[in-house]
Formats: sequence, structure tokens, C-alpha cells
Amino acid sequence: MEIKKSILKAYPFYLHEVREVTHRVSYAKTRDGTELAIKKIPKDSEEIHQWIFAYQQARSNRLQGFMPVYTTPKGEPFTQDQDHFYYVMPWIHEIEENEAPLKKMLQAVARIHKGTQAESDSEIDESIHHLIQNEHERVKQEEPQWEKIVSYYEQKHYISPNGFLLLMNYPLLMESRKSLDYWYDQWERDEEEHDHLRTVLCHGNLRLSHFKISQKRSYLFSWEKSQMAVPIYDLLRLLRHLFLEHDLSMEQVISAFEAYESIFPLSKREKYLLGYHLSQPFWFTKQYLTERKYSQYSSLSQTRKIQRRVRQLSNSIAFQSYLKSKLSEQTEASS
Repeated sequence: MEIKKSILKAYPFYLHEVREVTHRVSYAKTRDGTELAIKKIPKDSEEIHQWIFAYQQARSNRLQGFMPVYTTPKGEPFTQDQDHFYYVMPWIHEIEENEAPLKKMLQAVARIHKGTQAESDSEIDESIHHLIQNEHERVKQEEPQWEKIVSYYEQKHYISPNGFLLLMNYPLLMESRKSLDYWYDQWERDEEEHDHLRTVLCHGNLRLSHFKISQKRSYLFSWEKSQMAVPIYDLLRLLRHLFLEHDLSMEQVISAFEAYESIFPLSKREKYLLGYHLSQPFWFTKQYLTERKYSQYSSLSQTRKIQRRVRQLSNSIAFQSYLKSKLSEQTEASS
């Protein structure tokens, strides 16, 4: 912690206490009682450039919800030593009774997306289109391999726990595959008449753990993965993470998504893109094929990993059903 104390000499603080909270975040308290959070970023990563970009976007667009940082007397938002960059933020104490944190976080994200939106150029549109085409082709190429694996387990007298999971959830995988075709067809149909996609400032690593609510305001922090991207980039990463949870409330997820759209509505094209990526069975197939390749027998930890991917796939299909119904309502209302 001596390094942290020397680092803070770049700021007009007189420290009373410094302690490590995680390997990258430390808590500090000054003699006058001001509480600080110190974040360090390795110099051998690109994260400082991404964080500075987000910081500049927040300042130029006067974004609400971006965690404020203290600047040095020279006006710099960070300082450094030989190995790391450091920036200093207020230490936020969350309110004890925090209702609907997911909803509040997505409202904050929507305001940031709205405040930084810009029309993407044709090059970005084309790269996304090629990406979807390549991914769709890869899924088609994987299908024969899956059929062989299923056939292999169906003929076994003894089925391992992982093999049993595959047979039990193969209909789920096929449902996801069918949904993938649906979203792909919708995207292709819309391709002929679409406007350019929008890009926004994306956080890049949305988690509830990166969101704090105080008595007066709410803040998003840890912007080291930020970039300008299509808005579903943030939503997709968050939803995929949430869909792994065993105690997920789909009702709360849908409520939070609707709160996001009340501030920053997604276009049909953006919803097609979101649905397509959510229906990708790649995360489940990658998990299963990796475990099957490197282990002859099913361990408890391997089985649990696959169970989490099954849960993710199931929750994803449930959310897509909601998304399809909203798109149907939207189409009927406009016709």
C-alpha cells in the first residue's frame, strides 16, 4: 500500500488510511474524512486509452451517471508510476434499501446511449453484416457434428452426466437454432431498406457490480472496456451474464429492458440484431465441446458449467419470445 500513498501525492490529499479492497481497487480516507476509491490499470493493456475515451465523452456530452473522478493540480484525470496508471473517484456508499437496481442501471445506460448516439458509417454496417453471415455459416457447418454426438450417446448403454444433459437439452438447442434462422431472415429482409445502425458510447462490461446508487444519484464505473459500438453490444453482454443466474427473475429483466426503451427505444433492426446474437448456440456448444474434448469423464465442476450454459440458453429463448411479441405489436401498430 506504500505505492498507493506515494501515488496520491499527485493529489492535494492528506491520507489517514489506505487499504486494498480488490487487486485493482483500494479504499482511502483523508484526514478530513473524505473517502476515496483508487483504481489501478496495468500499463501493458489498452484499458487506459478506453477509459480516457469514455472520460472525454462524459465531459464533452455532460453525461449523467458517469462516475466522477478527481483531477490532479495539473488537470490530469489520472497519475502513474512505472507499472500502472491510477485514477481516483469518490467512494460511494450505497443506500441500504435499493429497489430494482437492474432497472435503474439500464435507465442510466439508456441516458448515456441517448446522449452519445451517432449514425454509423457504411463500413461498420458492412462489417456487422459480414460477421452475421460468417457466424450463420459456421452454425450450419457445426450441425452434422452435433447430430453425430447425439447419435453416439443414444447408442450408449451407459451415458455420462454430460451426455445425459446433452440428450435432455438437445430440443432446446434445436429451438435456439430455429430461432437463429428466424432472426437471420428478419435481418436479411430488413437489409435492403435499412438506415445505418446507430453507434453509442458502450460501457463494454455491464454488471450490477459496476453500478452504485447513493442517496442522491446513481453511477456507472469501470469504463476500461468502453468503446463506440451499436447499443445492443452493452445489452447483449449484460443479458448473457444475467441469463447464467439460477435465481433470475425474467419479469425483472423485461421490466428493466422496457425502462431502457422508454428512454432510448431500439429500432426494429437493432432488435433483430439483439435477437440474432441471443439465439446463438455458440456459448453452449463451445462449453460442451470443450468439456467433451478434454475430459473422458464428467466431473461435477464440468457438469455444473454445462448446466449454467443450459440455463443461459433457456433464459435467452424466453427473452426472445418476449422480443418477438413486442416486434409483432410494433408491426401491427404501424400497419
